[in-house]
Amino acid sequence: MKACRGCGNGMLGSVVVLAAASLLPGWAMASVLDGSGDRLRKTLLAPALGLLLLYGLSGTLLLLNVWSPWLMWTAVLASNWLAYVVVNSRHEVVAQRSHWQRLEAAMHGEVAEASDGASLSAEAETQRRFQAERASPMMVLSAAVALLALLSPVLQTLPFGVDWIGFAMLTQQMVVEGELVLSGTNDGFWTYPPAFPSLAGWLSATLGLNAGVAVFHLGHWTLFAVLLGFMGAMDRHGAGGQAVLAMGLGLGLFAKTFDSGYPSVASQLGMVVGVLTLFRPADQRQRYHTVGVGMDL
Repeated sequence: MKACRGCGNGMLGSVVVLAAASLLPGWAMASVLDGSGDRLRKTLLAPALGLLLLYGLSGTLLLLNVWSPWLMWTAVLASNWLAYVVVNSRHEVVAQRSHWQRLEAAMHGEVAEASDGASLSAEAETQRRFQAERASPMMVLSAAVALLALLSPVLQTLPFGVDWIGFAMLTQQMVVEGELVLSGTNDGFWTYPPAFPSLAGWLSATLGLNAGVAVFHLGHWTLFAVLLGFMGAMDRHGAGGQAVLAMGLGLGLFAKTFDSGYPSVASQLGMVVGVLTLFRPADQRQRYHTVGVGMDL
């Protein structure tokens, strides 16, 4: 595969656009789904949760037959505004706070006055212990493993494998026609899940990228977000660094990504929410946790 002189700058542009569009909503979602998370955990979770939201917005607009790059940007700006409101919404009266806000307050040592105060205090104490006992070298090593996902688009012009050719064709169809309907001798439409090609089409239209390059960049950013997201989700159970090393060095997701199976990797974003919300005692699980997992699936 030929080296790409300008791919590093192109990948940087894609990272900036995807991060700018998704990090604040991802931070807000991390706050709601896990009120016990500190800044490090939310930083790890935000790329995955925000990217999952972007996929959901883009796919939904396409299913509603109203997708366009401009309408997608409108949805992105609206989600960022809503995320800002959620992150900065605070109530002085404890009874008016949501469960995640009360848990967040308990993590900062505030006395819980609600009926579930004992449960919140116990959960907060457990999470404070996990955060204090983090293995920093392991976390740094895991982050380095995750960064390997971004290396290939910097060094190569186009991805390995052949699946990306089909995804690029669908992405170009989105940019030109705004839909996945195929014209020619074979009439009909693709029944393929719409989120990946439509989001790649938005990225392509935003930066003026070749469709194949947009697919390439989005696929590898997705792997990076998945790895960081699993690190953040398992950090809630005291095993963030260890989990990523076990998953990342097993090469399963890496192999799928480097063979251009990007939508299969993107489907793992929902598992980040599942691990974060469902792997917890029943008394700590709220209804919106289960609803969130159901929406992701």
